Amino acid sequence: MTRLTNLLPIKFEVCLTTVFGSLLLLLASSCGSPQSKESATTLFNRHVESCVCQNLVIETDNYSRLEYSDFIESCNSTVRDSNPERFPAEMEYSPTIDELRCQEDVEPWLEVVEENRQLQENNREFWEKLHDVQE
Repeated sequence: MTRLTNLLPIKFEVCLTTVFGSLLLLLASSCGSPQSKESATTLFNRHVESCVCQNLVIETDNYSRLEYSDFIESCNSTVRDSNPERFPAEMEYSPTIDELRCQEDVEPWLEVVEENRQLQENNREFWEKLHDVQE
């Protein structure tokens, strides 16, 4: 069986090698760390937003009374700590809940928060009535 390189002229073989080398270099550079502060900021913001969205999903199923501001603080810290060389300590992103791209996860979480707030209020009223009866 004849190899493809045996059929190609040397000029074409060198050119083909150069093209493949360039593609590999382009691929490696696109997967590397961001070159500019803008791209690092964009990447940081996306990671924080993704983290917040994941917290919303988790909290919808297992509500722990954490507030949205807790998610923001925790996610900023987590993303910064995940790669301190790429994301300096002063980087911070605080999207409003309406700015999140995962609005399909926001509504269920808000419903759970409201439901738990109502339960807490009902419990408070119940204990007040119970306390009044005992007096």
